[in-house]
Amino acid sequence: MREALDQPTGRAVAEQLLRGTVAVVTREEGPGCLLVNGALATGEGSAAVRAEGRAALRARLERAAEAGEFAPGADPAVLADYLTTLTHGLAVRAADGTPAEQLLRTVDFVLRTWPAA
Repeated sequence: MREALDQPTGRAVAEQLLRGTVAVVTREEGPGCLLVNGALATGEGSAAVRAEGRAALRARLERAAEAGEFAPGADPAVLADYLTTLTHGLAVRAADGTPAEQLLRTVDFVLRTWPAA
């Protein structure tokens, strides 16, 4: 997440986050398990950790909005929730055996539809 948040634009944040997720969840050491378990964990403190990540992503996308990077009407909070949902979904799909190439086609679609100004 940190590497994604350090990107120079909101779109670059999204791209790094999504492509990075695919790289992590499809690596040979174990497809998706850690991210899936982390995303779906319900133990004490897990909700706070997820909320912290969403808040950091939202803050970064708000800065992008202030810089005029998004089309009118684009809501940074909704975009942060959207990206969070996508990362969780990519992890679940990888855990089910979906190959990286297929997941990256989804990432490519998301980036083609990014609400750029």
